[in-house]
Amino acid sequence: IAQYMATCPATTPPVLPPRPTNPLPRAPEARIKTTPAVPVLPVKIT
Repeated sequence: IAQYMATCPATTPPVLPPRPTNPLPRAPEARIKTTPAVPVLPVKIT
């Protein structure tokens, strides 16, 4: 469980920078990638 939790937060920071970095050019792509990433985090925690 510790490793899973450590991987979740570790992958969260890298996902945030890419979103605001190119919000205009990758507005639709960022949302598509965030949608599957959001449900994946809660699913792993459960």
